[in-house]
Amino acid sequence: MIFPTLIDDSRLDSYLIALKSLTEKKTVEWVFPKNIRISPAGMAILCCLVEAAKEKEVLIHFIIRGRRKTDALHFLNHLNSHVLSHKGVVSPSLYDYESENSLLIGRPSGLDLGFMEKMEPKFQLSDDLDFDCRLILQELMQNSIDHSGGERYFMYAGLWEKEIHCGVLDMGVSIPAKLRQKYDQPDDIQLLLLALKEGSTTRRERTGGLGLSHFRDVLRRNKGKLTVASGWAQIRFYFQTRNAQKSTLKYRLPGSWCFARIPWGGP
Repeated sequence: MIFPTLIDDSRLDSYLIALKSLTEKKTVEWVFPKNIRISPAGMAILCCLVEAAKEKEVLIHFIIRGRRKTDALHFLNHLNSHVLSHKGVVSPSLYDYESENSLLIGRPSGLDLGFMEKMEPKFQLSDDLDFDCRLILQELMQNSIDHSGGERYFMYAGLWEKEIHCGVLDMGVSIPAKLRQKYDQPDDIQLLLLALKEGSTTRRERTGGLGLSHFRDVLRRNKGKLTVASGWAQIRFYFQTRNAQKSTLKYRLPGSWCFARIPWGGP
């Protein structure tokens, strides 16, 4: 597979094609063009793809066209040397990566509040923006535990084209699959919309359902952008323009990918 020159959260179907190919072959080649750029969200996406390949025991060969030292090539070399060099599923912490403008961690299921302690000094966020980013990530980690049931997740944050990007991705049970156990809806799009409403929950022992609702509300307040993809559905909200896109994915995503973008004017 030849990856696009920009790997980010804007075109997910191409990555799901790569994911589907892992069920058809035992060896795959991933080609990265010489002018490749990888956003903070793109780094987490690649981690999910590599993780899925390792779980399916598919051998991946990276073919990296570029030679000039860039952040993207440095990250690809990091995956190659720290993750792909090991056989089988590896400790999620081996994916951990930090550059001047990005933070990425892999963790087993559970809250990791230490990640958020690094964000404010690294990105020089205002108190309000630091609080909102912390809230977003905490709610998304909780969502990964409650809705998706994933055994591990990838969390990222970074500065990208005058925005602060952050999110949590997992390859566990999808949000629609989990909600379908309790709610009757016609398709995965409606189930995702339901997950974004306050009060929707799959928790049995305690009250809940505020996680993705808070995620949405924080981004609305900041006039940011929200993307949630899970199962057969993806939903995008552009709160600056008050537009929304709801669509069916070409291939099923066996997990939940939640992305946030917030305008950032610098320190």
